[in-house]
Amino acid sequence: MTAIERTAWPVFGKPGRREIEEKYTLTPTEIRFVRDRLRREGKGRKFLAEAEYEASCFRMALLLKCFQKLHYFPALTAIPDAIAIHVAQQLKISQKLPRAYQNRWKRHHHQSMILEYLRMSPWTDGGKEEARRIAGESAGIHNYPADIINHVMERLIQQHRELPSYSQINRIVREARRDRNQQIFDQVAAALSEQTRQVFDLLTAGKSRTLWFKLKEKAKSTTVTHFRSLLDQHDWLTSLGDYRDCISDISDVKHRHFIGEAMSLDASDMRDITPNKRYALTALLIDAMQRQAKDDIITMLIKTMGRIEAKAQEKLQALREKYREKTAELLTILNDIVGALGRKATRKRLRQIRQILSDHGGRETVMNECDQAISMHNEDHLPMMWPSFRSSRKNLFSMLRVLNIQSSTQNSHLITAMKFIMQYQNVRTDLLPASVDISFAPRKWQKLITVTQEKKKFYSKKYLEVCVFTCLAAALRATDIFVEGSGSWPDFRTELMEWKDCLPLVEGHCSGVGIPAAGREAVIFLKNLLETRSNEIDRRYPDIDEFVIQENGRPLLKKRIRASKTEEDTRLIMAIKSAMPKRNLIDILVNTSHHARWTFPFGPVSGSDPKIENSEERYILMTFAYGTGMGPEQTSQHMRHKVSPHMLSWTNQRHVTPKMQNMAMAKLINLYRRLWMTGVWGDGTRAAADGTLRKIRVENLTAEYHVRYGSTGGIAYHHIADNYIALFSTFIPCGVWEAVEIIEGLLRNESEVQPKIFHADTQGQSSVVFALAWLLGIKLMPRIRNWKDLKFYRPSRRKRYTHIDSLFSDAINWKLIEMHWQDIMQVVISIKQGKISSSALLKKFGSYSRQNRLCLAMRELGNVIRTLFLLEYISDIDVREEITAQTNKVESYNEFSGWISFGSRHAIVASNDPEEHEKAVKYNDIIANAVMLQNVIDMSMIVKDLAVKGYPVKRSALRQMSPYLTDHINRFGEYVVDLNIATEDIKSAMDLPALAG
Repeated sequence: MTAIERTAWPVFGKPGRREIEEKYTLTPTEIRFVRDRLRREGKGRKFLAEAEYEASCFRMALLLKCFQKLHYFPALTAIPDAIAIHVAQQLKISQKLPRAYQNRWKRHHHQSMILEYLRMSPWTDGGKEEARRIAGESAGIHNYPADIINHVMERLIQQHRELPSYSQINRIVREARRDRNQQIFDQVAAALSEQTRQVFDLLTAGKSRTLWFKLKEKAKSTTVTHFRSLLDQHDWLTSLGDYRDCISDISDVKHRHFIGEAMSLDASDMRDITPNKRYALTALLIDAMQRQAKDDIITMLIKTMGRIEAKAQEKLQALREKYREKTAELLTILNDIVGALGRKATRKRLRQIRQILSDHGGRETVMNECDQAISMHNEDHLPMMWPSFRSSRKNLFSMLRVLNIQSSTQNSHLITAMKFIMQYQNVRTDLLPASVDISFAPRKWQKLITVTQEKKKFYSKKYLEVCVFTCLAAALRATDIFVEGSGSWPDFRTELMEWKDCLPLVEGHCSGVGIPAAGREAVIFLKNLLETRSNEIDRRYPDIDEFVIQENGRPLLKKRIRASKTEEDTRLIMAIKSAMPKRNLIDILVNTSHHARWTFPFGPVSGSDPKIENSEERYILMTFAYGTGMGPEQTSQHMRHKVSPHMLSWTNQRHVTPKMQNMAMAKLINLYRRLWMTGVWGDGTRAAADGTLRKIRVENLTAEYHVRYGSTGGIAYHHIADNYIALFSTFIPCGVWEAVEIIEGLLRNESEVQPKIFHADTQGQSSVVFALAWLLGIKLMPRIRNWKDLKFYRPSRRKRYTHIDSLFSDAINWKLIEMHWQDIMQVVISIKQGKISSSALLKKFGSYSRQNRLCLAMRELGNVIRTLFLLEYISDIDVREEITAQTNKVESYNEFSGWISFGSRHAIVASNDPEEHEKAVKYNDIIANAVMLQNVIDMSMIVKDLAVKGYPVKRSALRQMSPYLTDHINRFGEYVVDLNIATEDIKSAMDLPALAG
């Protein structure tokens, strides 16, 4: 049975005073209904005494208000006393009246009257059949029972139907899910031939290292050997067959769940499940791994070309240091050749020239050195890419032959050139006919590739090959080309919703975020906004002390002198810190699990409830092992419990996904925001993002050297709310532009804290990010390094200003925005509906998509929004200080999360799987949020105690604190999980005390 805590099923919980007053207060109409109906009912019954009448009114009123909240009739004895007392007070009757019905018929009669009054259909009136129908439909889309239960519940409520008991709805959903999944498994298995089934059986056969393990292998780093292994893996996966047609009817949600379940099972587990399910999961996993192999090959291509280019740049730098010696040597060679040639070329003299070249390494070596010398003098590294490219050339061409690469734009010159070099791959010649268009290449490449001999134009074969592969890598990053059958590089155009489906949603979205729905109105709105803002700043300029435009036209921003801490504030802060109780990490995880139930989202990937003994204890240990970086091996050695490394790693693989971790974080966040002290730091309307380097295995495909951090690894990218809590985190390779994950993190945040103002650093902004954030109702306010170098855009080319005119250097192309407004809204609605991720869109628009008019329109819109922000930024010192304060919180969080991951000195997790990297970051966030929650509970109670004792508690002092306190927490020693430890009553931590200042 699915635990009720995993669902949104309405329950009482622990209602506070505000909730009781809002949800359980009887209206005058409801009071008249209860009293009048029962009075009319009792008129013909002389034995109905006043006490019985009052008791009946009390019970019926209780049922009425509880049904309006729960949509089902609870047992009267299960209703919290606070609600019963509140209802009795409104009826002005005794609070000591018995709640329970003595007569079952009378209860049913009262329920019928309530349903009739509320115009609700009783469950017995076709409710079961309708629930089965809805559950069957939902089970075709969703896989987790909790999701199906929520959907059935919502639909029944929309139809004004009474909900049944939770056990009934759970039974209906379980049967519907089982039948629908079995139907899917049977359909997929029926589409497979007997020979294919035998091949699938061989994958899971054996007791040691089976082919099932090989099927799930992950790609390694970008060495030539690993590249070859990856191509061999792709060929083997392809040889297993194409099953896209067999699984095409499975919904995206179920598709992902089934793949996750298959990934979590080993060969012995697969042999234990029913044959049809085994065949279906195998087909799904083969298809997923084929897509993953294509993604890995593309990633390998991009990283290989990046490495080749980096080596060329390093070589250019090295050559600059010794160019004099090399130039002198080449000039000596030239002098010897000219001297040997004489006035007339003879065979003897040609042999002398060959000997001269041979003495200096041969003709090709001398040519390469000449190219390098020319490049060095031109500061061009492109000719130096060939030597490094040559070692990977065979594998790169093999990659082209296994991938179906196509253009996602109208311009297909790059694809034509790719096919051209494949045609001439094995031809031994230095020059190729100039029969393809190379306009896709930058001008420097075109100049290097083109060779003219006897007034005829040719292409240098080697440089054309390097250029094409370099441009392929860049176009893949920009998604200007796509790979058929790929998971991460699909055709961008097919992922967008059709406009006819977007149109009904546009008006509602635009009104919700406060922007015009039509292109013309949007342009007028933005133009007026830009004119008003710039005119206002120009008028106010003489009165803005902290903003000065210097004689050279460059703006200068001055800082405000900060007020120092008072002695009184310092004493209060020290008093709170010294009173913090000593705790260890394990006890904190146990306490917060008791308060927030953050372990409840974890469970088997299949969607069933956990069947392991002491599942809560196991989940706490697992979170501790991976979140601290200790890992299963070290954690098991330091545990007093009998827990093996296999038990912890098995639980991590079978019972946890990143989505479950997001839900666990949401539970911690939702409880955290209810504590009064968090409101001192912020109300959750703002958030900030930043990344920090986390080490991963060097042989991992995603591992890259990060110049800013001076180390190899990946980026843990965190979204932190203004009240310090971590909302969302992800793990991205170092080479990925951090801004692509900004908006996606906000959209995937599942907590009640939903910020509308967002801060980031320089890496977290661009004109396109500004545009997309504004379109989604998010106000982006980053801290930009070298902001003076950004362009300010005028509303029109003729517009001039008295004081701030030197800031502006260009004007907005309003026609471009208006022309593509429909395309822009199509993209935004597709993102909101989950058809395409914002990160995928920003990857395309963040690079140079020169042929894409929509990208240009988005950038133009972003120029408007960024100019509006810059004008606000330079004119308001409070805004600048707020941005700095919020971004500083993220930097503090990075240090705090690093303190928690004390066991990960070498690698974030001992795995090459990118999903395991993501999960390790989220485990760390769960521990961090749990520590913050416990700290704030303790701090709140300490502050209340100090206030009771007469200590002057000021809000200004509390603002200077944060929940990132660690001095009182023990990270080391022997770890014990005691789920029966006494936990504090946190109700007092939710009530706001009287504060000064």
